[in-house]
Amino acid sequence: MVKEFAFRSNRRRSTAHTASVFRLLRVPASARTIFSICVVIFLVPLANGVLAQSDATKQKIESLLGLYDVAVTSEQWLGLDADAGALLEAIASDSRQLPSRRMRAFEGMVALRTANANDLLVQAAHAETEPRAVRMAAIRGLSRMLTGARLLAELRPILEKASDAQLRGVAAEVLAQDPAGRAAVLRQARKETPAWRTRFLSGAGAERSMAPSPPRPPISPDAAAPAPKDSPTEPQGVPAPSDAVVGPTETIDLGIINVVSTALSVPVTVTVPQNAISIDFVGVAVSDPTARVVVYHLDSPSGRVYDYASSSSSLMKVQPPTQPGGFSVIVPNTPTVPLGPGAWTIELVATKPTTVSVKVLLKRSPTPSPTLGTINLNLFFVGVPGLSASSAQSDANFQAVINVIRTVYSQVGVTIGSLSYIDVTGSAATMYGDLNESDLGALMRLSNLPGAQANAASIFFVHTITGGVLQGYTILGESAGLPGVPIPGSPQSGLAVAMSDFPAGQVNIGFVCSHELGHWLGLFHTTESGGTTFDPLPDTAQCSAGTYDVNHDGIVTATECSGVDGSNLMFWAADTSVSLGLMTPNQGFVMLRHPLVATSPPYPLAISSITYPVSNTIHLQCVGVPFAVNRIESSPDLGANSFTTLTSISVDGTGAFQYDDTNAGTQRFYRVAYP
Repeated sequence: MVKEFAFRSNRRRSTAHTASVFRLLRVPASARTIFSICVVIFLVPLANGVLAQSDATKQKIESLLGLYDVAVTSEQWLGLDADAGALLEAIASDSRQLPSRRMRAFEGMVALRTANANDLLVQAAHAETEPRAVRMAAIRGLSRMLTGARLLAELRPILEKASDAQLRGVAAEVLAQDPAGRAAVLRQARKETPAWRTRFLSGAGAERSMAPSPPRPPISPDAAAPAPKDSPTEPQGVPAPSDAVVGPTETIDLGIINVVSTALSVPVTVTVPQNAISIDFVGVAVSDPTARVVVYHLDSPSGRVYDYASSSSSLMKVQPPTQPGGFSVIVPNTPTVPLGPGAWTIELVATKPTTVSVKVLLKRSPTPSPTLGTINLNLFFVGVPGLSASSAQSDANFQAVINVIRTVYSQVGVTIGSLSYIDVTGSAATMYGDLNESDLGALMRLSNLPGAQANAASIFFVHTITGGVLQGYTILGESAGLPGVPIPGSPQSGLAVAMSDFPAGQVNIGFVCSHELGHWLGLFHTTESGGTTFDPLPDTAQCSAGTYDVNHDGIVTATECSGVDGSNLMFWAADTSVSLGLMTPNQGFVMLRHPLVATSPPYPLAISSITYPVSNTIHLQCVGVPFAVNRIESSPDLGANSFTTLTSISVDGTGAFQYDDTNAGTQRFYRVAYP
């Protein structure tokens, strides 16, 4: 699970910077009005008194507003200078600011107990004109400022009378934690729909619908862990490839193995052919999906390239999953550790005993270095106000978000292919529309809902993402894996993006989607927030804290790294005066090797011969896409939309196959189709 993505405003942004953003996004003249709206929001001036605050204080506040990988602690807010409170209050009360910035400013006000915090929170919580997300953040803020009868007096009108069920729900979650409010929550729960009753009662202490996550072992690539004992079991043999194929990517089923926490699993090996450009070891926990499964060793034909116990000195960088239920490791994820032919082996451990279904997605290419690829997307809409699967297809603001992704990825030759729009409805929309990060894996399991296309990445658009019922820290986007699991229905099968800034923040949301999808496809942050950890790619610059943390606050910001990698899409946080969504060739190298990014060149789909072996039967000799499921389609008259599918056939590496149409009739035309 990767949490982020921070966008922060710098009010000294120049016209030149605005123009550079337009140049990168290649915005057509007809669409620039949409993007201009977003830019204007970031250029809103603050009150003159706030502008007089020291630059040092402003920079520290902006750094914390941009800290979306982890929660900003009370200690970090309290470490600000004395003049910080006025600036936070100005941001929180400015309706022209993006909601996500105001929500985080509320957190700072509460931690600092600023002079006007209570009044501003009460005003925002009750204001019908405020965005829902801002009101929800204010309600959570009041829970840390008030207790008992005072808290109940402020929130009872919202709990009982708010027309918006989401607001009633967050009021219930907050009041349920205070003895004075629990009875009111239980009374109101009886009046709610069954789905909302479950949400209310979960806040009152009832178990949530998903089992709690197991304790997490160290997950940092630099964190050492004691090596488990070697398993005495003999290495598992490699079964023959299955018939399940994904385009030019071949799925090899390596079987189901036992994984425990006290010993290494049996080695699981795949033999990589000469023409492979990548492999993705994928595992899904079967008997206990709450177990967190980790690749402990990864061995190439020439030796060990990754060791969990000494990850900082390993040749390859691997991010262990933070979500339970599965794992995904792609080789190569940097040009410096190439995929050589021969035997590649992994060994696994888990937080608790479970069985794991392990597969390898083996990607081939006629050329060793593809430069173009296409990724299809499933777009899920989960309780986003005013936006649904139907309306999003014609909503200019939402399509502007998709166009940002297209523009950013075009830098590295990756195009956005077909889009599927799916609504998440019913109790799932109630539970996950305002997503608690602990439920991220449960939401990702919905990636196999009807209407979702196979072989596509899944993006879930939710209203807000928060880090806890009372802590409530703001997150703009989370990838459920780095990389994610490219098999629908697992806890790592997608990413979530908060839409609280929509429709005003299309460019920001587009960058968030691009950034999180980059994680899901295998990209690390170019530089982490502390300026001591970096991605493994040789062509992305490293913004070292020793050189660039000029204010010595322990965080390297996009502004401090503006001449290094602060403008890169995968920098840990973004500043609208610096961040341009830039990408490097090596980042494209990684994305183009993901199994769901189709990199096959156009194949000469053809029917090479047609014969009539018996009456009413036509025998077709065909050439299609190798290692893919090809279709035979027919038409009676070549009319518009007249072709229908007769059959789908899995094709081997030659691309050649045959088919008998035993009910041919007369006047029929045939063609080979893919995908």
